[in-house]
Amino acid sequence: MVSIQKLADRLGVSTATVSRALTPEHAHKVRPETRERILQLCNAANYRPSITGRSFVTGKTYKIGIILGAIEKDLGSPLFGLFMRAFCRTAQHHGYSATLLSADTEGNSQNSAIEFLQSSVADAYLLGAALLNTELEDIVRKSHCPVVTLNQNREMLAGLHSIYRDLTPAYRKAWEILSENERQNTAFVHGLQDKFKFAPLREAAPNGVLLDDITLVQNYRYQDLNDFSELYSMTDKLQQYSVLWCASDIIAFNIYNSFKLKGIAAEKMPRILGFDNAEETITSDENPFLSTIDPCWDKIGETAAGLLLNRINGKNTESETGVKAKLILRKTF
Repeated sequence: MVSIQKLADRLGVSTATVSRALTPEHAHKVRPETRERILQLCNAANYRPSITGRSFVTGKTYKIGIILGAIEKDLGSPLFGLFMRAFCRTAQHHGYSATLLSADTEGNSQNSAIEFLQSSVADAYLLGAALLNTELEDIVRKSHCPVVTLNQNREMLAGLHSIYRDLTPAYRKAWEILSENERQNTAFVHGLQDKFKFAPLREAAPNGVLLDDITLVQNYRYQDLNDFSELYSMTDKLQQYSVLWCASDIIAFNIYNSFKLKGIAAEKMPRILGFDNAEETITSDENPFLSTIDPCWDKIGETAAGLLLNRINGKNTESETGVKAKLILRKTF
């Protein structure tokens, strides 16, 4: 079996130099030509350093735990896939891997999350803010390892190290597009579980503007694409508005197609703004038409991993980090 000592001797360098060359976060400390020689020999010998060995020496697991409260819903979302891709890419570039941890055990998510935080499963944890209660908040504050909470928006922050979606600037740009008459005739259309998205939209609204609140019976998820049963019956009501702010692209897409089924031409429809920028993902359409708010899940994933890596390495970070959403203008707004 090839050892790092044998490789170092053959190359005429120290074992520390070989280790640095093979560790992404330290590779820049090795001269490029030396690193290339090391990589060529390691590839030829099919050698990579043992994570177990590194952990034994450093006392680290080289894992970041992502604690999920509803893992089956999260894994079923293509947007979570965008987040995970960016999170894993960033972590792996620095020699870490992401470990999914399900806190939904026997109906007591908070206790499961507490057990993870008090264990040595990982060197740091990303925790969904929906899991937080008073006891868990206290555990997070006292945790011996870094914890960052992932929040839907800034209002949900609990004074912890947090990353949140900053939606207000994108919504403010959308409001600026509208005429005064249009601003006075808008509605927010959402499912029961999407009410939290109303706050940044209302915050961005010009002074004196009131929004109607239309709560749907159904919580529209990705499997509900092209389910027009509820929205088709509401088209007459919805057409009375100048602007429909939708809590998801699924709702926006279904509203648009409900209007089409009613024979309403696109120019006769209200302005429609979705949320998620998921049309290409959920419809495989290479020419998306839906205007939307893009929360930038890939940027959130990259930023979350970066915050945790910085805290693992003892670097100071802001207690609150916002990732600005983008307004994507296409045909419906």
